[in-house]
Amino acid sequence: RIREDFGLLRYDYTMSTTDSWSANYTIDDGQRAGIGNERNPIFVNNTTNIAQTLSVQETHIFSPTILNVATFGLSRGGGTAETVPLEPFPANLSFLTGDKAGSPGSVNIGGGGRTTAVASIVQSNGSNPHFNNRLIYSGSDDVRVARGKHTLSFGVKFEKIHQNAYSSGQGNAGTFTFPTLLAFLQDLPTQFIAIPNPTPLGSRTKEAAWYVQDEIKLQPNLTLRLGLR
Repeated sequence: RIREDFGLLRYDYTMSTTDSWSANYTIDDGQRAGIGNERNPIFVNNTTNIAQTLSVQETHIFSPTILNVATFGLSRGGGTAETVPLEPFPANLSFLTGDKAGSPGSVNIGGGGRTTAVASIVQSNGSNPHFNNRLIYSGSDDVRVARGKHTLSFGVKFEKIHQNAYSSGQGNAGTFTFPTLLAFLQDLPTQFIAIPNPTPLGSRTKEAAWYVQDEIKLQPNLTLRLGLR
């Protein structure tokens, strides 16, 4: 089961002969419920994804040779995922317990503790809910000045990033690794990977930049660009 929706809004407004505004908003929202790479019909992968962008731009003409463009942007993206059984699963058989636990973990026979390792028997890889979200604010201002053969450009930019993550797609429901089928039948695992108490992680980043540039028209077919960032 797959659902994906797209949306786009655009607005333009001319205030005067020297000022104009434009705004854009886009959204991409989707959900998916399907079996994983194991092709196991007992487990279903539930994922949600959303991406949104908003941008606003103001253009001001000081004179025929001086132009200023100011922009503001907002970007938001995130997704959630979990792999759960479609049939009732006894809670006492789950490897981990807790408020957000409940999905059975995975049993790997003849492979490694990670899904990138080839196993002789492919496991049903259950996982508890996990998510990752990112929010970005950005703003910039650019000025262009034309003087004969020279086109001067200079500007500044600021960006602020918020990112929040919770748990991971592997090990958050517990993963037992057995070297052989006989070791599995004898209950002799070689490894157990688990995230018993996932903790939400958040990061905050601020970045700023500036630049100066001179574009010189040396010949009709030759342009020299010098700049510093």
